[in-house]
Amino acid sequence: MVPADDKRVFERADHEGTGSIAGSPTPWLLTHKVQIPELVAGYVSRPELEKRCSPLDRQLTMLQAPGGFGKTALLAHCCSRLRDHGGTVAWLAVDEEDGPVALATYLALAFEQAGITTFDAAGQSVDAFTRGRESDTQAAYRINLLIHAIERHGQPCLLALDELERLRNTQAVAVLNTLLSQSPDNLRFAMAFRERPPGLDIAMFLLEGRGATITAEELRFSLPDIARFFETELSRRELASVATSSAGWPIALRIYRNAAQAGAPLDDPVGAKETVAAWIESRLWRGLPADDREFMLDVSLFDWIDAELIDEATGQRHSRRRIESMASLAGLLQTTGSGQPTMKLHPLIREYCANRLFRENPSRFRSIHAGIARGLARRGHVEDALRHSAEAGDVQLTGRIATDAGGIHLRGIRGFRTTSDRWRGKEG
Repeated sequence: MVPADDKRVFERADHEGTGSIAGSPTPWLLTHKVQIPELVAGYVSRPELEKRCSPLDRQLTMLQAPGGFGKTALLAHCCSRLRDHGGTVAWLAVDEEDGPVALATYLALAFEQAGITTFDAAGQSVDAFTRGRESDTQAAYRINLLIHAIERHGQPCLLALDELERLRNTQAVAVLNTLLSQSPDNLRFAMAFRERPPGLDIAMFLLEGRGATITAEELRFSLPDIARFFETELSRRELASVATSSAGWPIALRIYRNAAQAGAPLDDPVGAKETVAAWIESRLWRGLPADDREFMLDVSLFDWIDAELIDEATGQRHSRRRIESMASLAGLLQTTGSGQPTMKLHPLIREYCANRLFRENPSRFRSIHAGIARGLARRGHVEDALRHSAEAGDVQLTGRIATDAGGIHLRGIRGFRTTSDRWRGKEG
């Protein structure tokens, strides 16, 4: 019986892709999944980071960061350079439809692309098992053939797995765990993912010092990186502005650079907001549960991340644990200030989410702003509280906060243009 996830793959045979394993036609295979991506336009070489990512220096190298941090670009660059120097590199971009049999078969195809072909005892290619009966037993057998083929190869080999967070089939994860636990000494692994797939067993690699993780903080662009990325000399003011607004986030830098190349000013690039919106909706939201999306929309209204204030203003509980456990937020929070630094949601993400919440649920938008205003007023942050009460459109709350503060002059909010005003102006 063909597992459900694998069955969907086989049903694509009539209209998608071509591939082969040991010369046998396998029309259902998508060969682009096992090809190292071409270098992205404008790629900025960062020798120290590339050295840290060198996948042959350890048994397991992991790149873990949210979307837009350049994981695939960096990993592909390192793999291409290793292959160009004669190394054996197998590449596989996984997806949600990869069940155990499909994953095992794609792994075999990936290594065939790298120059290693697996055969069974009778001399048949593993493609012979794609016809007829399929089961976890065939997947395990296929992995065993692959392990023996890698051992016979003798030379160091690298398996690079991209977008690994998309591997959700538990049986497929078990197949990968088999390869990890029984891997020969000459096999190295490199993985890029937003969050580790549930059940992926890599604990021993880390406990024994055989693995290393490259995080979003290491993938951020430094000031010199940003200057080289723009390829033209930026003034100190422009460089500082771009560094602050992007927070070194590679996808944000690409958005700003594309807009600048079109002649838009760096401090307000035309089309950047639309590009950010399209990217968030197609990439950041992908696979994110609805309640996590709603939580991110709520958090976008806060000037800084204060779990206690978030709980108080939204009426929810355990915001701190939720923030710490959401992989989609890791790397998109930036630390500001010194002494007692605060965490803020990346400005591009924050603006998109706040505007979306205003459009889709204006009553919640106002309610949360009012809750923030009350909480900040109690903490003595009067000016910030007045600004949030203005966003809430609550005149009585604004007056009460000002009165309780001793009749503070309202100059701080006079002429303040709220999110509501901005979007009404845009739409009207």
